[in-house]
Amino acid sequence: MAAFSGSSAHGRSLWIARRVGNACGLSRADLHSHALGVTTVPRTDVIARRTLETTTRTIGEEIFKRAEEAAPSILSMEYLQNAAMQWMTRNEDLKLRLFRFVEVLPSLPTHEAVARHLQEYLGTSDEPHPSLPVPMQAALGFRNCRSVHAALAAWAVRLGCTLSARQFICGSTPEEAIASVLRMRHRGMTFTLDVLGETVIADRVARQLQELYIRLINRLGEVSASWPSVPLLDRAPWGPIPRVNVSIKLTGIVAKFDPIDPEGTTAAVLDRLRPIFGAARKRGAFVNIDMEHYAVKDLTFHIFKRILTEPEFAGWPDCGIVVQAYLRDAERDMEELIDWVRRRGVPIAIRLVKGAYWDAETAGAIRNGWPIPVYSYKWESDACFERCARMMLEHADIIRPAFASHNVRSIAAVLAMEKMLGLPPNTVEFQMLTGMGDQLKRALVAMKQRLRIYSPFGNLVSGMAYLIRRLIENTANESFLRQSFGGDAPIEQLLREPACFATPAPPPLPKPVIQDPDEYAEMNPFENEPDVDFSRPESRQAMQDALARARTLAGEKLPALIDGQPCEAGTWTASLNPSNPSQIVGRATDSDPALADKAVAAAGRTFEQWAAIPAVDRAAIVSRAADLLHARRFEAAAWVVLEVGKNWREAIGDVVEAIDYLRYYAYEMNRLTRRVRLRNLAGEANTYAYRPRGVAAVISPVSFPFALMTGMTAAALVSGNTVVVKPATQASVCANWLVRLLHEAGVPAGAVNFLPGRGEAVGDYLVRHPDVDLIAFTGSSAVGTRIVETAAQHRARHAFFKRVIADMGGKNSVIVDDDADIDEAVQATIASAFGFSGQKCTSCSRVIATAGVHDEFLAKLVEAAEGIQPAAADLPGTSFGPMIDAASLERARNWVEIGKKEARCVLEGRPAARSGANRPEGGYYFWPVIFADASPNARISQEEMLAPILTILKARGFEHAVEIANGTPYALTAGVFSRSPAHIELARRALHVGTLYLNRKTTVSRVDRQPFGGFGKSGLGIKTGGPDYLLQFMLPQTICENTMRHGFAPPGQERASPRATSHAEAQPTA
Repeated sequence: MAAFSGSSAHGRSLWIARRVGNACGLSRADLHSHALGVTTVPRTDVIARRTLETTTRTIGEEIFKRAEEAAPSILSMEYLQNAAMQWMTRNEDLKLRLFRFVEVLPSLPTHEAVARHLQEYLGTSDEPHPSLPVPMQAALGFRNCRSVHAALAAWAVRLGCTLSARQFICGSTPEEAIASVLRMRHRGMTFTLDVLGETVIADRVARQLQELYIRLINRLGEVSASWPSVPLLDRAPWGPIPRVNVSIKLTGIVAKFDPIDPEGTTAAVLDRLRPIFGAARKRGAFVNIDMEHYAVKDLTFHIFKRILTEPEFAGWPDCGIVVQAYLRDAERDMEELIDWVRRRGVPIAIRLVKGAYWDAETAGAIRNGWPIPVYSYKWESDACFERCARMMLEHADIIRPAFASHNVRSIAAVLAMEKMLGLPPNTVEFQMLTGMGDQLKRALVAMKQRLRIYSPFGNLVSGMAYLIRRLIENTANESFLRQSFGGDAPIEQLLREPACFATPAPPPLPKPVIQDPDEYAEMNPFENEPDVDFSRPESRQAMQDALARARTLAGEKLPALIDGQPCEAGTWTASLNPSNPSQIVGRATDSDPALADKAVAAAGRTFEQWAAIPAVDRAAIVSRAADLLHARRFEAAAWVVLEVGKNWREAIGDVVEAIDYLRYYAYEMNRLTRRVRLRNLAGEANTYAYRPRGVAAVISPVSFPFALMTGMTAAALVSGNTVVVKPATQASVCANWLVRLLHEAGVPAGAVNFLPGRGEAVGDYLVRHPDVDLIAFTGSSAVGTRIVETAAQHRARHAFFKRVIADMGGKNSVIVDDDADIDEAVQATIASAFGFSGQKCTSCSRVIATAGVHDEFLAKLVEAAEGIQPAAADLPGTSFGPMIDAASLERARNWVEIGKKEARCVLEGRPAARSGANRPEGGYYFWPVIFADASPNARISQEEMLAPILTILKARGFEHAVEIANGTPYALTAGVFSRSPAHIELARRALHVGTLYLNRKTTVSRVDRQPFGGFGKSGLGIKTGGPDYLLQFMLPQTICENTMRHGFAPPGQERASPRATSHAEAQPTA
């Protein structure tokens, strides 16, 4: 482990002791003394812990003994299913392939589709997976997916998977679920019912789920009244236990559950939750609130506490909530919850679980650059579980404790604590999952313990995420059930206290799957700027404060900044808030050719000075700008919100990307300087290096007012060029703010100049200017094409051809395949097509759905889009804001009229042509529009629209969809939603785009991770944020030196690698 590199044995022992002590409740002083070999823990505490440990092991041994007596017959379905799970764990690659196949299976409508996917995932008769048993290889040996052989194999596989799924799911309808839980009661177990489903794409679905829970509570209330009483299940020391018990995920009963807007989310959830709680209270039922991903944890606790302080439910005890022990916050959450319950004065139940989203939480935190919220080691979660369990049992007067675990050690520890604390029998309740650990369940029933089974029901498509999590748990290497009842681990080891498993090994973090490391280039150590986590209250408050400050500063005049001096042209253009055009965000001077001449001259005068600064020092200045921008990222994002109309997440994402560009290009310049290409031979020295081009005109768009302008400017500066920044008129305030920050970071005043103004007035003039050597442009294809043509006709100084770096628009497609996850595709399409009102160059403009899913996808997409309500960008709950200006709004209306002539309009949220309908409170709002049945050659299928207008096309099959996608002159981005390995491979090979996104949205690329750019009418092919980008801003130069002097060659010349001077830092163009 890196942390132990070169450390002492004492350091290791103290590291382990801290984790052991955390498990045992020792103080930091005790830990340090323990690491030194000094025992300072009171003897009575040591004896108590030893007694607890002895009792735990005794109980655990009894559980194992009873579980062994309850082992299934080798002829039973339970035994066969367990054997299948054990076989699955023998090969990780095969397990991954099987799980992916199982995940897609419910979406495959025909035997032919099942047979094709079987071979794609598990191999054909010619190339079977090597770990497959011979009979299974034979079953997959069909040559034709339409053959009888293939149909039989598909039927058998579907049947087997359905039976396996039923192991974990207690029915597909409420009536099947009720029958299932009644059978549980006959076997001495009770239940909690949960409706499967984790993705809500429309409010109708959320409302239906709420109504289903109410009907389920009422129906169970009716039928349970006639059930025979089972005292162990129906009574506890504090009184009767409700027979009816349901578990609810709050994210499922509303279409939008977003911690960025706690007030709005709380209000929406409470509206849906009150009728459920009301029905439960009337029927004497119990409602438990499930806990989900970490991002929604705090808001879930808040809503739970809020509803239970309302007069109607303030005295109601038959409700509970989950605490997840694998979270590092678990003990704090438990303490706060117990304190709140004591203040409320009415008991509640707490279900303590380990947690089911470890992979997702860990991978998500790593991707976002956030602290990992879960413990890295299983033993840490187990230890936390026991600490939290003790807290619950010590407060059993106000807490109804329930412990969800299949870990015998954890269960035994809870029972030992219950005994040592002198609590009445049956105080605790254990909970387990349907289909897992049935031996253990029978053992606990035999020991007269109250056992509740978590019983999900619903269709397999909705419950696939749940099913996959259960399969992963059953087959994981660290699974207690696998080690206990399917492995060789001795009972003594399984019952050891968790801290005994502490090890200084590196945490088991998820790693990318790489089949052949030799095929992958080594990645640089660059790390992206972390995203801002708006589920944290401090982040939300920082954004609110920044917006408040920006509003007070809005309206200032912004002259051009030339050589650091303010310059005015006499007239001014107001930059308006798109959410409220009556608010002026800033007034920028209308620069004219005279000011453009001054700016170019200032950049020219500063060029030699700036280029002569060593590249490493230029990179340090640019890195300092990144640090400044990081420190003021909320302030910068506030200006994006007010001036451009991006919502909070999009605005902060814009700024985060700008920080990445600054740091990445600084890193890349250092890399190019350090690693100069040398080819030295005896008597000859050869150097290949770079020099800057000269004055760069940076012409930036409104779509990413910080990110793209910063990226182009940083690339030009770090490579030794000087810059004249000409921003989009609607983003002048953001540009001015950034230029001032660059000056503060140490960029000389004349090295970066701010020149606001209209494109036709100064943009075209800069392109033609003879002293401009380089043009970096991002914007529309029409303007970009004109720049390329103009630059070719107007040479730069010293007779150089002007270098044009142009990133332009796109007609971006998303292909939805027959086997796609439809809900996932709908959500991603909504974000890709309508985020920032479809005004990004990467926005999805058309969806090509294959015939098998076209109608279903279109129906779900329209339903989801109907729920979109554009609103002011500065409101935290806004997902979709305004158009950038009145001209953009008018262009969008014109495109709607064109579309109505070419296709069938299936959604027009608000009539675009109706006066004022798209402008609540004066904002430039435009509701999404969706067209269907369009020809691939229609204008709405071929031309860039830059509006929240989406065209849906139908393809005969996947190959046809790829053909349609390639049928435009643009080649920027494309997305594919498919779970067919063969189709995904075809997309990789055949789709002609600069960036291809597979099973994710087509917007939000990250610097270095996904270098961005297109070709064709979308650009010149070199990607921003990638290793080749800086090369465009420099001139390569080869220098060959004859080092022979009258027959004498310097010794070692052929091996020497002297620090070559980078001509990007020392030899400016003269």
